[in-house]
Amino acid sequence: MKIIDMRFRPGTYDTHQGILTNPLYQAFSAATNFAARPVHTLEEETAMLKETGVVHAVVTGRDIGSSVNTVSTNPGMLECIQKYPDYYTGFYGIDPLLRMKALRAFRHAIHEYGVRGASIDPAMSGVAVNSALYYPFYAACCEEGIPVAITTGCSCGMPNVVLEHHAPWLIDRVASDFPELPIIVSHGAYPWVMEMLGVAMRHANVYIDFSACTMLFNVEQYVHAANKQLMNKVLFASAHPFDHIRDTLKLYRELPFTDEAREHVMYANAAKLLGL
Repeated sequence: MKIIDMRFRPGTYDTHQGILTNPLYQAFSAATNFAARPVHTLEEETAMLKETGVVHAVVTGRDIGSSVNTVSTNPGMLECIQKYPDYYTGFYGIDPLLRMKALRAFRHAIHEYGVRGASIDPAMSGVAVNSALYYPFYAACCEEGIPVAITTGCSCGMPNVVLEHHAPWLIDRVASDFPELPIIVSHGAYPWVMEMLGVAMRHANVYIDFSACTMLFNVEQYVHAANKQLMNKVLFASAHPFDHIRDTLKLYRELPFTDEAREHVMYANAAKLLGL
């Protein structure tokens, strides 16, 4: 089966340093002994990804520098799409507190580097997903016909991070204000599983991946939705290297998707969304 990974970062030195030096990830890094994990080159990670059956991957950038003392991962994302333009799609990390400076950089990345989406982190940035600070970026995505990926999820062990900044009812408001904007809700807005499924059901432009949630309570609700009403709206994403993609794929093979739903989740939905 062909696979498209909608949330991937290569396990390179820059990626590892971005995780290890981010103060919000200190608890995660300590609990998983992340510093001991092997580091690979972009070439090695790309070869590994292809060996797993992944035919295309989205690399998401992150820029939260105005809120957290950590560096942007946009340079690493741009390296991926420059070296492998037919294999990787890049989503540009947005720092909303930089306002017009960030908007100009985003537009430049679209037109000069071929970036094909935006990536935002409302909880980490401390800026609610329906804040006016994000609206110029949503409008730019609509104009360019490209999606935005919203990082959601539990954010376990992250100091001063407020989950409500990315709550489903705020995403519902954005989806209503921008019906032309394809919205990808990464990590499924966990723990608000049913609320997020309801928002995805009522909005044609809202999609979900439940990366990093595979072992959590109520994950079966995402699978049930993919097998039923939301078959066209659920996407596969690995969250590599936080969870290694080989481990994630093993877990997905054990999830009770119907054959039709599995094809949609692992490949068809993403291919249509990305225009591949």
